Amino acid sequence: VVAGLWHALSLLRVFPHPIAYFNELAGGPSRGYRVLGESNLDWGQGLPELKGFIKNNPGGLLLSYFGTDCPREYGLTFQDAFSSPGLCPGSSSALPVDAAREWLAVSATKWQGFYKIGPPAWGWLRTRKIYAALGYSMFIYDITSDVEAHRELAAMYADAGQPAMARRELARAE
Repeated sequence: VVAGLWHALSLLRVFPHPIAYFNELAGGPSRGYRVLGESNLDWGQGLPELKGFIKNNPGGLLLSYFGTDCPREYGLTFQDAFSSPGLCPGSSSALPVDAAREWLAVSATKWQGFYKIGPPAWGWLRTRKIYAALGYSMFIYDITSDVEAHRELAAMYADAGQPAMARRELARAE
């Protein structure tokens, strides 16, 4: 009975993100990304919370998203940062260079380096402090004044053959 109640409470704690459920022996849902990835953890369930986060923390959004939902359907305006398997029709646009605040949102699957296509994985983020974790599968970083983050992003865009985005990030790093 005690084990059953513990399990039930553990499941309720992760609601409304059941895909991110991990029991306490595995580290719980907030540490699930250290155990498994891809569809075992992340299908973009953090998008609704990301919308709320941006509403409460205005600023430009760079988004590296893994999932099949269209982020724009959640009212998100963003600069794409190597999302997959593919975003909704149309392309994102570069953020203004003079944005007062900038957030980088990276899905756990992208953060882990699954499905690395083109640019390098996000390994350089592992030394940075996560500002917020949404839906147990989307990590938010404040890169407003992070010169090195913008240099890393510029290199990623350049490696991916996106020179305009690379120039934008280099301008942001100055």
